[in-house]
Amino acid sequence: MVLLVLSGCLYWPRLIEEELNQAPTIVASDPRAGDPVELWTDTWVFVQAYDENDPDGLEFVWTLSGLGQQGGAMPIAGQGRHRGSQLFVVANPAYDGRTLSVTINDSFDGQVSRSWELIVPEEAP
Repeated sequence: MVLLVLSGCLYWPRLIEEELNQAPTIVASDPRAGDPVELWTDTWVFVQAYDENDPDGLEFVWTLSGLGQQGGAMPIAGQGRHRGSQLFVVANPAYDGRTLSVTINDSFDGQVSRSWELIVPEEAP
């Protein structure tokens, strides 16, 4: 017969509650998802996002294929947990066929993006 005796107390580590991050959600844009940006004239493109965890920590990064990150984006004030950004796009014939994208990053490494094809009609300046 074997008798096993344990002495001391059992250690139970403290449970740490971890909040799961929800990536931002795009709630509106102009143009809408899937629609191209037709640059008959210089125009504004905008996107509005919702973030449950940290709307003030949202970062909007605009890029143009082949030309990289675009400067000059302007924030759009939002209410509650909504924030937005807009970019002025020039009707440059060299932009025809390129892709304009915006990536929205939150402070917890969540992200969402949207892209549009740019179309510059021949009649555009």
